[in-house]
Amino acid sequence: MEDILTMYVAVYGAILSTILAILEVYRFRAEQREREPRIRVEIARGFMRQGDAVGPDLIFLDAANAGDKNVTLSFPALLLPDGKYLMTPIPRGDESDVTFPYELLPGRSCSTWREAGNLARSLRKNGYSGRIEIVGEYRDAVGNSYKSKPFNFDIDYWSKN
Repeated sequence: MEDILTMYVAVYGAILSTILAILEVYRFRAEQREREPRIRVEIARGFMRQGDAVGPDLIFLDAANAGDKNVTLSFPALLLPDGKYLMTPIPRGDESDVTFPYELLPGRSCSTWREAGNLARSLRKNGYSGRIEIVGEYRDAVGNSYKSKPFNFDIDYWSKN
């Protein structure tokens, strides 16, 4: 009987210590997540209205700060299927709503854009053709990179427009 009681106490202690270890790991990860910047990046097709006129088709690259810390974004880029980057380190005023480097405050966002036709012609000039997946990326001042989900881009279609 005493052996069974000892066994129950040992099992109870093992279960309790396992639960406490799991809770400690969870607490540690939650604290770590709070310290990390949380930048969400999206790439999408759209256009801008200019009065009654509709502008050309654009490819937008947006970054939103969903975290609690300010993040200084260095520049936007597009990651191509072969691992190369297409960068515009300092987008012109007509290609962005901010200038880089840009301090992205919590709860704020910024956008850059390129005309779809110009982007397609630039990619074609550099040897790309057909449908490719491009990924939007922003980097911050300390070397972190924040990426979008892949975006399908038809170079042949857009280079004709």
